[in-house]
Amino acid sequence: MDRAPALTVHVPASYAAEREYIVRVMLEEFLGLRVEVAVADVSHTAITVAGDDRRLVLADGLFSTVPEAWLTERSLPTGPLALFELGKTPFAAHPARALPVLYGTVAWRRDDTTLELGVDVLGGAFYLLSRYEELVVADRDEHERFPASANVTVREGLAQRPLVNEYLELLWLALRTQWPSLSRRQLVFSFVPSHDVDWPLAAERTLGRVIRRAAGDVVRNHDPAVAARRIVGHAARLAGRRDADVNNTFDAIMDASERHGLRSAFYFIAGRRAGAIDGDYSLDDPWIRALLRRIHRRGHEIGLHASYTTQLDPDQTRLERETLSRVLEAEGIEQPRLGSRQHFLRWRNPQTWRNCEEAGLDYDTTVGFADTVGFRAGTCLEYPVFDLERRRQLRLRELPLIAMDVALLDRVGADHDEATQTLAGLRATCERYGGTFTLLWHNSRLVHAAERRIYTEALGD
Repeated sequence: MDRAPALTVHVPASYAAEREYIVRVMLEEFLGLRVEVAVADVSHTAITVAGDDRRLVLADGLFSTVPEAWLTERSLPTGPLALFELGKTPFAAHPARALPVLYGTVAWRRDDTTLELGVDVLGGAFYLLSRYEELVVADRDEHERFPASANVTVREGLAQRPLVNEYLELLWLALRTQWPSLSRRQLVFSFVPSHDVDWPLAAERTLGRVIRRAAGDVVRNHDPAVAARRIVGHAARLAGRRDADVNNTFDAIMDASERHGLRSAFYFIAGRRAGAIDGDYSLDDPWIRALLRRIHRRGHEIGLHASYTTQLDPDQTRLERETLSRVLEAEGIEQPRLGSRQHFLRWRNPQTWRNCEEAGLDYDTTVGFADTVGFRAGTCLEYPVFDLERRRQLRLRELPLIAMDVALLDRVGADHDEATQTLAGLRATCERYGGTFTLLWHNSRLVHAAERRIYTEALGD
């Protein structure tokens, strides 16, 4: 069978490592095309095919930054962003009517052999995937996290648009305009329900606290059944029986996933150096061990919930990965890969990715908003990550987090209808682009009927 022709991507010598990374991610990883990258004496990126005089020329925006301005505020996109209207262009088949332009211009030109595209699709995609702005902008919240308000896509009202995917589609349409016989990799939608196990059992230890929490179940959540279960569960726990605890929603989670043909991922804390903020359980607890075995036996995934202080601590990250691996091996649990998510989504660029890589983890799934929902990395596709400081691609992969219960319900303050519509819209967007809808819902946020209903409706009930 004839292979599709290899594309030669001619790039300027500046930022060669960054350029080759994003070319290979966009064209090889995402589109599945054969690519050769050639450093050349050119001012813009040009794509050609051997023996063919047609060319696709891509604007140089981010990578035209002078070295002294790289990773400074001078290199950041400024709003309001221009919009590239697609209706009367060769790219009208794009799922979006107009594209926000992070770098470059809205201009385009086509003659008999050459198509020039003013939107810097490669620079814009690199900016988003590498989380470039998070190494430049110093803003942090109370947990030392990069706040959504400092993100350019949030400020522009674009948090729920996966701009990398949109740039990828524009790039593909431009390639097909020049070489109609090209074929791309078919991306397949997937849904990954995920669950950070902060509190596998209810945190209340005294009867007084249990009663106060039960009162809240009645007054705030209008759920007297949960109040009764909380009290009964506490009594059972004192008698050494923990399965009746209100936070023990694990079988219900797996039942819901299996009902829809889905595989849940559960991330467990393996270190408690920060004290109570890291939960109150140990992986050596027999009840937790039995839970791990049950999750594995039912075909779901187990990962690491890297503890509160690990975002800048490679040694602690490695220790916790080794602890989890030891426990899984002792229980006879084997998985094709081991991933992690940072506790409280405390993530620092690029140190946390580097920590995960050096600890031997296969993927991270932290890069999502803690205070809103949407596409913090600009995409719903898993991708290999890039270390901006050391200027190299890592082995580690990022599975972006699209929505978290706490952000949706507590920070955004969505009611049932708003939450359901928002999650349905995000899922539909991921389906449109053949990506992965990664939803984080804590086991402890499935206690009350109202929150449980939002979650199960997101799964398809």
